[in-house]
Amino acid sequence: FEAELDKAAQTYKFHGLVNYCYEMANHVNSFYSNTQKLTQEDNESLKAFRIQLLRKILSVFELSFEILALPIPNKM
Repeated sequence: FEAELDKAAQTYKFHGLVNYCYEMANHVNSFYSNTQKLTQEDNESLKAFRIQLLRKILSVFELSFEILALPIPNKM
């Protein structure tokens, strides 16, 4: 993420950051589709890890959308 962000900042070309967000969204979607849902997870440490992972991903999306001056949808 930092590499794409640095590249965009230096070149003022933000399409790499947009592509990064698109690819990350595809990976998150695949992860969500192929992983047991949090409400069904019995392993508390695994559940906590997944929640933390999703929070980190959300923070990357929030920062990216802020840089790109895009509104964040409340739900899809």
